[in-house]
Amino acid sequence: MLLVRSSLMLAHALAFGCATISFLGDRLLPRAVMRGFRGIMRAVLGQSQEPDPAAQANMFIQLFREKYGERHPPFVPLGVKQASLQARAEYRFLFVYLHSSEHQDTDFFCRNVLCSPELLDLLSQQFVCWGGDVRRSDAYTLSTSLGATTFPFTALLSLGPDNKVSLVSAAQGCAVLQPGLLHAVLTTAIADHGALLVAQRADVQEREVNRRLVDEQNAEYEASLEADRVRDLQRQQERQRQEEEQRARGEAEERARSQQEAAEQRRREQAAAIVRRREEKRAILPPVPPPGSASPGCPPPLLVRVRLPDGSNAQRSFPPGSTLGTVYDFVDSLDSTNYWKYNLVSSYPRRVYGHDSFGLALDALGLGTQVALFVQPEDAEEAS
Repeated sequence: MLLVRSSLMLAHALAFGCATISFLGDRLLPRAVMRGFRGIMRAVLGQSQEPDPAAQANMFIQLFREKYGERHPPFVPLGVKQASLQARAEYRFLFVYLHSSEHQDTDFFCRNVLCSPELLDLLSQQFVCWGGDVRRSDAYTLSTSLGATTFPFTALLSLGPDNKVSLVSAAQGCAVLQPGLLHAVLTTAIADHGALLVAQRADVQEREVNRRLVDEQNAEYEASLEADRVRDLQRQQERQRQEEEQRARGEAEERARSQQEAAEQRRREQAAAIVRRREEKRAILPPVPPPGSASPGCPPPLLVRVRLPDGSNAQRSFPPGSTLGTVYDFVDSLDSTNYWKYNLVSSYPRRVYGHDSFGLALDALGLGTQVALFVQPEDAEEAS
């Protein structure tokens, strides 16, 4: 912990020193010298820059989830300042957990206290929760401002209308290790300081009423000005409307013509592709086994009957061991196959054999030596 504090203090001191030198150098040194100095400082400081506060919060949540599981307080993935603003907007206290992985009690606290079902219910219902690793700048800065010296450390914070953060309650060290004690501390804090949230809500509501009154007055004034502007702009708007309509009609006609030409071109290309596929598949189909080619000890050829969407049927014998991909090749080779994508489906039991089944052997389908399938184009399937 001391090493982390020393490193962060050194980084802040370096940044402050560079800012001071820049302020004085702009007044005492030539511009060329200062440009070179700023380039060097950007290179040095850029190497030590941490992620922004929201990224730090996300990293903490991810690491906490990986180590302690999915059941954990609903930490918000925001920097502590933005989390405070969210809590104020929801009229809740901000529950803060400062995590020190090096502390000997951290694992016990996280597993048995912070992630206990009773405490999780309370945190989810009553608070906006934020957690941070004190090795990161956002959590370290907060720990310094809160005077956190003992871990585990928890606190309730409240952000006032003046954006000033108030410490409502804090519990740390051995005081939070006993199961149920932190729950009691938080419940007591709500009972003792809940009036603070009520006061904040009343103050915000009063501000909102005053703002609405001012807005209504401004709206009335703007409405009178708008009426004058409308009268001046009506003739110009009418001319623009007519010009826009004429231009839109021309663009719509051109767009429709282009879409029709593109659709026709796609149809021609797909038809040509289907013809090429048909020729290619005919060339690679295996020979039809001759009648009576089965012999003792060897499985007989498989007869596959395919029903096509137009109601026609096609059948063919395939050598033993043929795969479903060979049947796809056979369907691709048919003159009546004029669609690009389809699936082969068995009626009973109903099963869809998609392209991921190409390597499946026909005799493994469990349909016997006579296989009956029907072709289901994908566009028909989507339409249904």
